[in-house]
Amino acid sequence: MFYESKHLLNPEYQISERGKNFSFPLHIHSCFEILMIKSGKMKITVGSESRTLEKNDAALIFPNQIHGMQTEDESEHILCVFSQKLVNYFSKKVQNLLPVSGFFHVPELEAQLFSGISSKSDISTVKGTLYILCGIFDQTAEYRQRANSGEDSLLYTILEYIEKNYSGECLLKNVIDSIKYDYAYISKFFKKNIGISFNEYVNRRRVSEACYLLKTTDKSVLEIGMECGYDSLRSFNRNFRLYLNMSPREFQKNTALSLSGI
Repeated sequence: MFYESKHLLNPEYQISERGKNFSFPLHIHSCFEILMIKSGKMKITVGSESRTLEKNDAALIFPNQIHGMQTEDESEHILCVFSQKLVNYFSKKVQNLLPVSGFFHVPELEAQLFSGISSKSDISTVKGTLYILCGIFDQTAEYRQRANSGEDSLLYTILEYIEKNYSGECLLKNVIDSIKYDYAYISKFFKKNIGISFNEYVNRRRVSEACYLLKTTDKSVLEIGMECGYDSLRSFNRNFRLYLNMSPREFQKNTALSLSGI
C-alpha cells in the first residue's frame, strides 16, 4: 500500500519503501516523492502526463501534485516520500512552480545510493541522497507556474477533502454540499478520473495509513483502526484483508519479523 504524509510536524519526515508489483490510484499529498524503478515496468501518471518507466527511470512528484502508479505485469521499485523542509533549498527554489515533466533517469551510482536508504537511515545520509537526486532532476528540468484547469481543480478539491477527513466521517455528500455539484455527476467524475469509487478510495486511504501506523508505532490494532476512521474492529479487519489478503495483526507480525531479520 501507500503511506501518505499527514505527519508533517516533523521537518525531517521521510518514509522509504521497497516493493513489487505496486499500483495505487491517483492521489495527492503535501510532501515531495521520488519513485524509481529497480526492475520491470511501471506506468506512472504525474499531472496530465503518463509514462511507462523501466530500470533506473524515476519520477519526482511535487507537493500537492496529482499522481498514480500502475503495474500491469511485474515491477520492483523504491520510493521515498519526504518533507519539503528536508530539501529546503530546492523546495524554496521551485516554490509555486511545477516541472513541465516530472520524469528523469538516475545514473547507476546514484541509483545505488538511493536504493541504500530506508526509513531508519541516518538523516544526513537521506538528506544528502535526496539533494543529489533533486540536483540531477533540476539540471535538465523545465518549469512552469502552477495553474489548474477546471477539471484538475475539481479533482484536487475532492482529493484534498479526503486527505483532511478520511480519519473521520468522509462522505461524498459532504463534498457535494461544499462544492455545489450534482451528486451523480461527481460520483461518475471521480470514478472516471481515479478508476475506483469514492468509497473504495477512502477505504484504500485508511488502510494505507493503518499500514504506516502498524509499522511505526506500538499502538494496538483496535487503536489504529479507530484512528484511521473505522468504527469497529470487525470493519477494520474486513477492509484491511480485502486489500492486503491478511489481517492487521498478521501484517503487524510480519513487519516485526522483517525488522528483526527473521
